[in-house]
Amino acid sequence: MGGGVIYPPVKISVSQHLSTVVPIFTLLTLSYIVAYQVAKNSIIILPPVAAEFCSEKESICSRPDLFAFQVASGVAIYSAAAVSILAWYQFKASGPLPTTLEGRMYGWHNYAYKIAVINFTFQLWDFFVSLMIPEHCTAVFLCHHIFAALTAWIAMNNQINIYYGIFYLGLTEVSSTFLVFVDLGKFFPPSEGTLFHLLESMCKYGFAISFVWFRVILWWKISFEMWTDFYHLWKKDDNSEGSYSKMRPGKWYVPFYYIIGSIGFGLLQLFWAMKVLEASAEHLESN
Repeated sequence: MGGGVIYPPVKISVSQHLSTVVPIFTLLTLSYIVAYQVAKNSIIILPPVAAEFCSEKESICSRPDLFAFQVASGVAIYSAAAVSILAWYQFKASGPLPTTLEGRMYGWHNYAYKIAVINFTFQLWDFFVSLMIPEHCTAVFLCHHIFAALTAWIAMNNQINIYYGIFYLGLTEVSSTFLVFVDLGKFFPPSEGTLFHLLESMCKYGFAISFVWFRVILWWKISFEMWTDFYHLWKKDDNSEGSYSKMRPGKWYVPFYYIIGSIGFGLLQLFWAMKVLEASAEHLESN
């Protein structure tokens, strides 16, 4: 994509959004229902639920909701991660990524749109399901879902910064592919020596490594590149043909939203990274 190329917005109607959001939302819901019934009826034998997730009033503790939530979340997380890997590392099927400022800011990328839709639908679904699960119905989780869904919605409806959306909305989910099994092991602690225990242990290390790489090291590197692009965009904005104010009138809030979000989440993830590394060190010592 050469410099100076004009990238008019690709118009996508609400009905077009719904044609992808509704099937994904339905798939996540069906995944939850099926997994819930599988766990409830002991079609697969899960380890006993950790005591902290059981009520003292229950004589027999069964938490099929926690299992079902992890399964449905895994469907969305693995989908977003897979599509983002194809796009970010430019596999043939996804096509090339833009190499110019204009391309990164205004260019259209079909896989980037898919990632935004998956992320938006998942965050929307996650928000409502979390209201029914005490462990997930916390202010931090709910606020995170709202912010992430809003970010994805902005990406879906504004052909701005879609290149960086591939990273923020998709590639960062690679670390969450390991977290699915780490959380599953937290809710249903496996017995030592079992295959599940081995898988959980491997995923703990995989999560720690991928979290630091994607959500700390690459996060700040990509964020700095994005801030630099925004600076050059602002510097060149003289309201002439091809400038940001002409290309995306009334949309200056989008770059500032991304800047604030990248800094806020970046700092939060630095804090989480310390916790993750501490937990990994403790796990390594105990083994």
